Amino acid sequence: MGEKPILMSTENVKAILQGRKNDKKVYTNHGNENDLRHILKRIIYSVTISDFEKCWEWKRFINKDGYGTFTLNKKSRLVHRVMYFLFHGEFDNNLSVCHKWDNPKCVNPNHLFLGTRSDNMKDCFNKGRSNIKVVSFKGETNPMSKITRFQAMKIRKMAQSGEVTQRTIADYFGISQAHVSLIKLGKLWK
Repeated sequence: MGEKPILMSTENVKAILQGRKNDKKVYTNHGNENDLRHILKRIIYSVTISDFEKCWEWKRFINKDGYGTFTLNKKSRLVHRVMYFLFHGEFDNNLSVCHKWDNPKCVNPNHLFLGTRSDNMKDCFNKGRSNIKVVSFKGETNPMSKITRFQAMKIRKMAQSGEVTQRTIADYFGISQAHVSLIKLGKLWK
């Protein structure tokens, strides 16, 4: 896919679909694997398009993550990434091709957008699709906590008085000097 895309449009897709209706024989995937129109035909003949505004669902092989794949130049490719390339042009391979409606089978280029892995994970989490539960353990409820709330208040008072060094306080309570400093400044154990 090293060549510059022809930047397809829905008109190209409509023409292919019209041609499919008029074809007497079943389309085969034989042809020039480097011809972008041929690649688009292969993809379009393998999707369900009921409405150009709705999702175009891939009806062939789906990988374990729910994304459509097909073989191109003897390599397995993710169909939505190829469709993004065909309709929008080249993009950084480190970017994710995300879907507006979170449908991994959809290859409608109007539903696809680029984002970083982080953007994609935030989008996933914000839409409630993540199976990762965020649990916030603060203060004594944190199983890694070395002190109690009462001890934190005592540490703050001692550190603010200046009568004892932060290092001495840290050694006494079994925590780091940096931890004592953050408690004193109100950044921890607020």
